[in-house]
Amino acid sequence: MKTGFFPVLFAAALLLAEGALAAPPKYVFAVRDAAVAKQTEIVNNLDAINPADDTLVWNADKTLIKVVTWKSQSSYENNMLPYTQTSDNEAYVVWVSLAPRMQAFCRNYMSSHPHAAKEQLDYRLKQRLGLNSSWQYDVFVELWVSPDDIFRPCVDPSPNDSSCELNFGDTVPSVKNIQDYQAFYEGLYYKSFRAAPGVPWTGLGYTYDWANPNRGEQGVSEFILSPSSPYVIEQAVPTMTYCQL
Repeated sequence: MKTGFFPVLFAAALLLAEGALAAPPKYVFAVRDAAVAKQTEIVNNLDAINPADDTLVWNADKTLIKVVTWKSQSSYENNMLPYTQTSDNEAYVVWVSLAPRMQAFCRNYMSSHPHAAKEQLDYRLKQRLGLNSSWQYDVFVELWVSPDDIFRPCVDPSPNDSSCELNFGDTVPSVKNIQDYQAFYEGLYYKSFRAAPGVPWTGLGYTYDWANPNRGEQGVSEFILSPSSPYVIEQAVPTMTYCQL
């Protein structure tokens, strides 16, 4: 998809990345690499939301699934805690991963790096999630949401399969409370690469792990909550504590 829609924007992104001297070189490389998706970067092992999958965390009747998002303390207190549903504005969607996956990753990191400082853990998590190392994150927020309110940010947004494609088909899919999904998706691309240092958004259903791209860039499977999605906050836990639970 990204190979055809935004060639001018891609060229501009590369020029902007030249000026992104404050960003780590691996991050700058990741932004450049992610700007053009390739067939070889499609994976077939994305997390799928399936009630039969007992490795996911469901409520008793499997009408709600637990997801997690990483936020700064101020973002959590101002934008999530006072509310019971996501914003109705599609410009302010909430990105999530499936709760057990992210916690399992950071537990494993702390197990293999038992003396890691919070700053080291934060840095590795930012790499894993394809985030800028200068951004602030403090708490993992676990939410109960309906699986019907979750979509995958790729051209085929169903969260129930394990792969994404490069291009839209003849019919653009509809997504709950998104007015024009193709425009929304293209907007995500534009926002990711329009200004230095950019964001290495793959658009293929997984985060770009920029720790060592030469050894593989696939991070965690990522999802978005539809606008106006009800949620129940299970807990908000400081990063280091969450990774040691």
